[in-house]
Order: sequence, then structure tokens, then C-alpha cells
Amino acid sequence: MCPIRRIQKEDLKTVKKLSDASLPETYSMGLLKKLVNAWPEACLATESQDGVIGFVIGRKDGTKSRIVLICVDTEFRKKGVGSELLNRYLGIMKRQRFKTATLLVEVSNQQAIDFYLHRRFKIKERKPHIYKNGSDAYLMERAI
Repeated sequence: MCPIRRIQKEDLKTVKKLSDASLPETYSMGLLKKLVNAWPEACLATESQDGVIGFVIGRKDGTKSRIVLICVDTEFRKKGVGSELLNRYLGIMKRQRFKTATLLVEVSNQQAIDFYLHRRFKIKERKPHIYKNGSDAYLMERAI
């Protein structure tokens, strides 16, 4: 498996590129920096010999841990990279005594929904018009 480490400042351009290519929303460099700086231990990257191929960025949301972004380069999907990132993130959250992890996923992204359901997340509610394109999101949650 690829090594997992904290996201570094020099990773942010690749993180943005992966995010922009994979997710319905775009995140500014300023916001990405703010998220990483706010809680660096909850912001992880994994890399191959060619550089960063996946990442997860989390934030504190009261007593819950919120996965803001999780993304894997299309070439490395279905190879366990996303699962490893998620497992490492959840392990860190457990050590920090969080009891719950939450995330939002676009309702039309069945591949991502299936990924999370398979990893014990449950759909808690549908949030209308969350994304800039007007689409809805599911709020998903799981115990840590």
C-alpha cells in the first residue's frame, strides 16, 4: 500500500487539481490552506512514486468529526487507496475520542454512496440544493 502522511503545503496544488477533477464543487487554494492549517492531523495524503494520488481533509464539527473532502486519482480507484485513507483518518479520530464521523455526498454519486455504505456509514438525511449546481446531498454518518 502507498504511504500515508500529513498533507504538506507543497501538496496543495495537487490536492486542488485532484479535487477539481473529481468533485462537484471547487475549493479555492485559500480554503484548502485554511482547512489544512486548522487541523493538520486530520488532513492526510497518500502518494505513489509520481506524487500525491489521494487525500482526505477533515474538520471538527462540534463533537463530531467531519470529512470535508476525500479524493483518489481515478487511476488508483478500486485499489484500496480510499479505504486506507478513510481507515487512517477514522483511527486518528478514535484516538482523539470522537464518537461520530460525518460527510456530505452528492445524491447522484452512487459509486461514492456505495463506498461509504460498505464502510458502515448510514444516510441520515437529504440536504436540498447543497451544491452550487443545485444538486442535493446526503448527510452520512457512522460511529467511530
